[in-house]
Amino acid sequence: MPEKQDILNSIAALAKRLGHSPSLVEFVAHTGTCKHSVFRLFPKWNEAVRAAGLEPRRLYVRPRDEELLEDWGKGARRKGGLLTRSAYRIEGRYYARTLEKRFGGWTSLPEAFRKFAKGKRKWADVLALLPNTLPEKERAAMERRCLDFYPVEQSSARFVERPCYLRKSSRLTMFAP
Repeated sequence: MPEKQDILNSIAALAKRLGHSPSLVEFVAHTGTCKHSVFRLFPKWNEAVRAAGLEPRRLYVRPRDEELLEDWGKGARRKGGLLTRSAYRIEGRYYARTLEKRFGGWTSLPEAFRKFAKGKRKWADVLALLPNTLPEKERAAMERRCLDFYPVEQSSARFVERPCYLRKSSRLTMFAP
């Protein structure tokens, strides 16, 4: 069984040989030390790497907003129009859910891309593919006109003298007003 200092020395030596902090898989493959020996002494691999005086490598690096929007724009350019979620899964490099979380839903992407690409000649062709959006004042006025034309119906009045039923576990209980 290797000791703590032996593992730390092995991690540092392997990092020097590889030119970067090793992953657990690389460490096991190159040194022949089983991962259970490491986890017996260190609860997490990154803690062992830090104890060896190194900075652990991140497997997932969060993409910048510009990278996400650029990728979405390239996909829209290839497709020749707006991308659906399923089309982006085929065309894009990132998860569609990542874009949705970052920019507030799939329908918000064209507007986010418009802000990103504003003034950049590289994206003029993609901007031409996006639907025109109305300024905020015009959009609010149109919504008011629609509401005037299609009035919202009032919900029906509650029946006050009607008994209410409540299910508690498997028994049905009636409460009279």
